[in-house]
Order: sequence, then structure tokens, then C-alpha cells
Amino acid sequence: MGKVLHIQYSQWAVVFTVALMLILLPSVHANELFQGTVSGKMFFFAYMVFFVGILSFLCVVINFPSRIRLSKLDGILAIWTVYILLNASFKHAPVSIRLLEFCGLIVLYFVLRQIESSKIVLLLMATVIGGIIQAIVGNLQVWGFHPSHHSMFRMTGSFFNPGPYAGYLAGVFPAALGLCLFNVKPFLSVHKRLLRRIGVMAVFILLTVLPVSQSRAAWLSVIASSAVLFMARYPVIQWLKKRSRLKKATTLLLVCCIIAAGLAGILTFKQDSANGRLFIWKVTLGMIANRPLTGVGFDRFKAFYMNEQANYFEKHPASAETITASDTNYCFNEFMQHTAENGFIGLGLMLAAIVCALCVNSKNFDSLAVIAKVGITGIAVFALFSYPAQVLPVKVSLTCYLACLATLSESKTWPLRIKNTLVIKCATTAVMIGTVTVCIPNLVACHMRHGKTGERRINCIHEGIMRKV
Repeated sequence: MGKVLHIQYSQWAVVFTVALMLILLPSVHANELFQGTVSGKMFFFAYMVFFVGILSFLCVVINFPSRIRLSKLDGILAIWTVYILLNASFKHAPVSIRLLEFCGLIVLYFVLRQIESSKIVLLLMATVIGGIIQAIVGNLQVWGFHPSHHSMFRMTGSFFNPGPYAGYLAGVFPAALGLCLFNVKPFLSVHKRLLRRIGVMAVFILLTVLPVSQSRAAWLSVIASSAVLFMARYPVIQWLKKRSRLKKATTLLLVCCIIAAGLAGILTFKQDSANGRLFIWKVTLGMIANRPLTGVGFDRFKAFYMNEQANYFEKHPASAETITASDTNYCFNEFMQHTAENGFIGLGLMLAAIVCALCVNSKNFDSLAVIAKVGITGIAVFALFSYPAQVLPVKVSLTCYLACLATLSESKTWPLRIKNTLVIKCATTAVMIGTVTVCIPNLVACHMRHGKTGERRINCIHEGIMRKV
């Protein structure tokens, strides 16, 4: 009995630690660090993942499993992850912030897979609360009560510009709207009415901020996820099937006209930005054509893009696109950028993971599965026109949705036929201690270097301003 209680307390500690991270991570920024809105989140995430990873590992060691459960989604994600890391190694990809975040997300996924299905609703609620906090920050910035993190934009939340900020809110929106529309099974003292009230409050506050962000990708994501959620909640398709052919044709024509008018309005809004992204996609297609199978390597898009752009203008010297050309680190389409970095092999594995996630069936927690699927859909729509893979809170939300679906899906169980579990426990504990001993000092040293870099940068800017004065 005592051992069972100890295991339950350990699992609750993991759940609450992950929930706390989901609430606080989007709001973290460190002005003393270089690019503090990005690096501050990365270091906070790294420390939290280390802590919760050790805690989850101890839970596994104490209660060593006699069986292992894996789903199809686990297998596809594992193959995709191994391919990205091997391809990055062969392509000599740099040890960048994005690569460190990717490794942390792998650990987070492992931790989330240890959480029971009945406790997932708490993580969903924590995700929504994190979005509410950021929406409040955005409202305060709009009204001038809180400083922005970019001199050119009035509202950025705790991000470096409105694009990532709106992308994060768009990734949270399906979870908030899902809590409003569906009867999600509560856990223990978490009442259904409380969940619904949190969802309603989140939807209202998010909708006051998202239009001000002027992010067309986020608008499309919210519209698409809302449409899918309403169709999943209410029998729209079944109602349409029962109508006459004339009513069906009229309804479809009306929907098509609304979609066409909306897309036309979005495309004509900020026309120069739209033209710039079209040009970036054109140059990226040249990068893909040069290395179609395996790409240029993880996080090496920015290292190759400018050379490819120069080659394009050598072939088209009189092109009018010179006006929209500039230096860029992102493709503004994650599917194209992933293909440029990891080739069609990487794109195929990514699409396979998305399709597998969207095909998950869950009998006992159907509402949670629908919300997680729509969350992935919303982030995928945003990824068509922006760069969510560069924004850590969006990637954390996506990891939670994927782990949720993997937990809720039908899994196969294999017995672990190990006679001497004590030897395995000692060996794995030694590996864990060695990993912590090596990684923690390096992480702290990297944190200190970023702090010194940020301080030198601020001093240089200050000296430059004083010289001009």
C-alpha cells in the first residue's frame, strides 16, 4: 500500500510540474540575455525538462514496468526523430538553440507518455491558462499599461514580435473552444462547469487580442480550427445530407463565396508581406531542387538561403522581385522549410506522423482526442504561412497534443522478460547520473555566456547612442 501511494504521489508531482511549465513558459523573458524573449524561454524550458525528466525517470525506476506499451504514433515519431538527428549529424548541423529545444521536446514527450489518460485534462487546462495570461498581457500592451518587446509593434505579448505571439494563441485557441463545446471528463475535483468557464473566458480574451495582432496565418488557423470543432460537435454534415439538392448546392455555393472573399481580403491585406513570402517560397523551391532527398540539414535553412537567393538573381537579373528580397531566417512555410532541411524523406515522415495522429480513435476519452486533433490541425494551418517550429511555446503545445493522442490511442503491449531488474535499475541510474553530471554544468555555462553576450550587446548599443548624442 505504501509503495502504491509513493508511486501516485510521484506521478502527481510530474503532472503538476509539467502543468506549471505549460502555464509559465510563454510568459518567460530575460532582458539580461541575448534575445531574451527566445533564449529566456529556452533556458527555463531546459531546466524544467531536466527536473521533470529526472522525476519521471525515478518513477519508472522505482516502479519498473513488466510490460511496455507503444502506439503506432510512437513508432512513427521515433523514426522521424532518429532520422532528423542522424541527418543533422551527417550534414554537420550546428548545436543551435533550435536543436537543444528539439532534444528537450523529445524528453518532454517521454515524460508526457508516462502520464495517465485521466490526468491529461489537467495539462489541457494548464495550456489554456497559459494562453489566458498571455492574452491579458497583450491587452495591457495595447492599452499602454505594459511595455512591448519590439520597438515597431505595440503588442507582442512575451514574444519578440506579434507573429509568434499570435501563433501561440492560435495553438491554444482549439483547446479553449473545445472546453466550451465538449463535455470533457473531469478528474477528481476538477468540475465540468469549471472547465467550461475557463474555456469561455479564454475564448473571449483570446478573441480580443488576435484581431489586433494582424497575423493572417493566426486568423486562418483560428477560423479553420473553429470550423472543424463546430462540425465535430454538431451534426452539420448529417444535417446537410438530409436537405434537398437545391439547398445543398446553395449552402455549398454560399460557403465557397465566403471562403473566397475571406481569402481575397487576407491576401490583399499587407500585400507587400504576401509578395515577399511568395518570393521566399520560390527561392526555397530552388533549395529543395538542389537537395531533394535529404535536404541541407536541420536548422541550416538560413545558412543556405542567401546563396540560393543570389543564384536566383543571377539567373533573373531584371526581376522586379529585388524590391521584396531581403535576408531571412525563415521560409514562412514549415512544410517547405522542413523539406529544404530534411528532404522529401523528412517531409514524408512528418506527414505520416500528422496523418497517424489525426486517425487516432479513443473510446473512453473521445472529446479529448478531438480537441488534440483540432489543436494539431490549427498549428498545421498556421505552419502553412508562418514559422511555428521557431517558437518554443508552440512546439510545446504541439508535443502535448501528440503525446495526448498517443496516450489515448490503442497501443500494443509487449512483456519485458528481464530476470534481474536490480542490475537494470542500477545501470540506468548510473547513466542518468552521468547525463545530469555532464549536461547541467554545460547548460549553466551556456546560460552565463548568453548573459554576458546580452550585456555586451546592450553596452554597445548604449555607447553608439551616446556617440550620436
